[in-house]
Amino acid sequence: MIGARFVLLTLALPLLGSYARRFGNVRELPWSARLPVYFATGLFTIVAEMFVLTALGVQWSAAWLLPLPILLSLLPPYRRAEVAAPQKRDAILLIAIIALAILVSSVLAGALTSGDYVIFWGTKGQRFGQTHTLDYAFTLDPNHYMHPDYPPLVPFFYAWTMLGGDGAFDWWGGILSAPMFLGLGVAAVWGFGRYAGIRVAGPMAALFASSYALFYIRNAVAGNAEPALHFFETIALCALTCWRDRENEHNAIAAIALAGVTLTKVEGGVFVAIVLLLTCLSRSRWKVGILPVLTLSSWLLFGYVHGLTDTYVPREDLSIRYLVPTAREMVKELALRLHYTPWIAAAVILISGRAHRAMPYVLASLGFIAFLLSVYTRAEPHLDWSAGRTLMTPLLLFYFAALAAHRPQAQPALVA
Repeated sequence: MIGARFVLLTLALPLLGSYARRFGNVRELPWSARLPVYFATGLFTIVAEMFVLTALGVQWSAAWLLPLPILLSLLPPYRRAEVAAPQKRDAILLIAIIALAILVSSVLAGALTSGDYVIFWGTKGQRFGQTHTLDYAFTLDPNHYMHPDYPPLVPFFYAWTMLGGDGAFDWWGGILSAPMFLGLGVAAVWGFGRYAGIRVAGPMAALFASSYALFYIRNAVAGNAEPALHFFETIALCALTCWRDRENEHNAIAAIALAGVTLTKVEGGVFVAIVLLLTCLSRSRWKVGILPVLTLSSWLLFGYVHGLTDTYVPREDLSIRYLVPTAREMVKELALRLHYTPWIAAAVILISGRAHRAMPYVLASLGFIAFLLSVYTRAEPHLDWSAGRTLMTPLLLFYFAALAAHRPQAQPALVA
């Protein structure tokens, strides 16, 4: 079962990311929102340090990784903040708790481990943890199936949990990180939503938890990068959607989360591009794009220099002549084997609010679906194998469309 080192080093991440309390009015958030923010900040900080050290040719160690986040966390906040008001219990969250418990039990039963976790996500993490660097020569070995240009955040997280150990990766810890990431994301939706005065925050948190727990079980993503991707996407969208009335003060949290998205999966870069395109329509928010753009550019440059080109290069068999049959298959896959129920549930909540506020999110969701369609337009798209995983991102955007539709009048929108 999961070992103490994995648990302790994972629990250290929100402590190392607690310097996020210095950004704007983060300390006004309830703990249900602050904890996910601190975890996202701590994880991104450690991963960014690992990447910089790798680029410099330096093997990481505790002596290299710990001083900066500890120093930042010890610095006092810029100013005093209001004390977060306690949040009332929400009975509907019992649905979220039950869904997460079912997910945990499924993971512990060993039913959610995919081949990808064994072949490259976990194996990369173990190798990087043993060598204390991103061993790109290992990933480029033709005898391995490593997707060398897949972003490194998840393997780096696994390598972090091996710090100071005997070189053995905790494989149980890796798969149990799936319900952890989902639980933190659900807490963020509820905490940010209630803080912002969004009355449907509880129902949306319950819908998010129950539907994504089911998706994770059906798609066997435990140990893969999808849970971490959705977690960072959720934090970014919470920061852009659920802040109160200080439009500029969400920028740091959104920027960190979006940068984390770019380092988690290839399609994360597309998510960030779409969100930034909408965000930057507001002149006061352009700074949110600096960190994620620099992060993605650095990873792409690193990959180009070291010959890590695979997934980012368009496939040769893509052709417009396959567009119509692929579109038909995409429409079928959008049902998510639930007769479109998640989309319908979110749409019902959306139209019961101010629907015009949801339009940027709806457009973002449609834009991501259009991107998926463009990369699937080939003779053998295999949508039945991968669409169930990739369609979770546009569905998440649609869930936030429902939240945005119920944002109080004083709230800023994703697009001002």
